[in-house]
Amino acid sequence: MSKMGKLSNQLGLFLAIWVKIAGATSPAISLIIDDLGYLRAAGLRVVALPGAVTCSILPHTPYAVMLARAAQLAGKEVMLHIPMEARDNAALGPGALRQAMSRAEFTRVLRSDLALIPNLVGVNNHMGSWLTQQPVAMSWLMEELKRHPGIFFLDSRTTAATVAQDTAQAMGVATTRRDLFLDNRQDGAAIRVQLMKLIDLARVQGTAVAIGHPHPTTLQVLEEFLPRLSGLGVRLRPISETVARRVAEPSLRLVLESAPMLSRLSSMTPSFAYRSSSRFTGRPTSGSDITTSSWFVSPSGFFRPDSQINLTIPRITNEPSARSQR
Repeated sequence: MSKMGKLSNQLGLFLAIWVKIAGATSPAISLIIDDLGYLRAAGLRVVALPGAVTCSILPHTPYAVMLARAAQLAGKEVMLHIPMEARDNAALGPGALRQAMSRAEFTRVLRSDLALIPNLVGVNNHMGSWLTQQPVAMSWLMEELKRHPGIFFLDSRTTAATVAQDTAQAMGVATTRRDLFLDNRQDGAAIRVQLMKLIDLARVQGTAVAIGHPHPTTLQVLEEFLPRLSGLGVRLRPISETVARRVAEPSLRLVLESAPMLSRLSSMTPSFAYRSSSRFTGRPTSGSDITTSSWFVSPSGFFRPDSQINLTIPRITNEPSARSQR
């Protein structure tokens, strides 16, 4: 096949994926519940929440492995909630990463954390308002995550000065950030307001990501609110799907904007297999409808169809700044 023919096929694949993504017009939210692992009953209550709520589990805590297994059996995605040094030197618990560590110690602790729970989809920071500002430490973190295909990094944004997401993007690790915290105020009415803000944000930008915690008030509100989502025209989607969508859309727009000849390839509309490992296979499957997500990206942060084109992922913009969570 000629080089032009190969390019046409590659661009046709991109167009097909873009058609599928653009067709999913209803806004989508992802919810992550952090700080799991210390309390068995609260953790199981999170696992029992309706829909694709993501469980983010602190390493080496008493119920970490048990809750991870329960969540995965319930069809929920599991992330690792890695403690990182905060500005106020708050107690971090086991498995924490600190700036004063040597690279060898940093890597040893991180590998021990990652080995604890199988089938992780991603990692986010617990506290970390100091460590996520440190470019060297963040480069060590992302270098290790690159060794674990299928794991993305989500910046909890506990400080507006974080460099974590930028470092992940620069080093080819699939990444995104949270948009808001649900429960800075432990008040039912305030949490409901945050949920409506999350939905409004998803309607504006297509997706929105919130982080909450296993507080009794938060869980009660979610138990009441989540069954109503479909009536509000909003989908609750796994966080890996949201990461993939956010990584994919800017690159596909760039392809469409820079290649007018794609209009001649618009008849190419295969669907693509979703795999929760956060990998994009690039292999057409039968059928034409998008299901639990019909597209994905490689863990390196680049779209990779079989014929392989690498596109740099631009930073996601138009997201609100964070309130510090340590």
